[in-house]
Amino acid sequence: MLLSGTTASAPAHLFLPGTLSATQPRVSLRVKGLDSPGRSLMTGLCQVRYTVFDRQGRALLGYPNRGTLCAEVGLGVNTARGAWGAFTLDLSPVRAARLPAGTYLMTAHIQAQDGGTRVTLVSNTATLRVP
Repeated sequence: MLLSGTTASAPAHLFLPGTLSATQPRVSLRVKGLDSPGRSLMTGLCQVRYTVFDRQGRALLGYPNRGTLCAEVGLGVNTARGAWGAFTLDLSPVRAARLPAGTYLMTAHIQAQDGGTRVTLVSNTATLRVP
């Protein structure tokens, strides 16, 4: 989904698995292009992110944050219709936050650049279980 604009105008969809566990070391964020013709969107440092929410929708944890050292630089998103890509999300910050056991919600988002235009892509909402 595209945060600004309609879903029909989104250049790509992001997909998280429906249910995640905080015990997983990593999770794959899948990207499906929807543009015809496609284009390449580029991310900057620390721009593949996720947020964990409680069941009332309050944000509890955002990753990366200002203190995070990020390795990824210049990652690309191909928006060509039918093209698939993936990003790996590290879930160790969820474990480090020591959230109380329970069920939470999680979304992932990518801040990308299309030339000089910022494009924000947001995933589906996944269930995150913390044992």
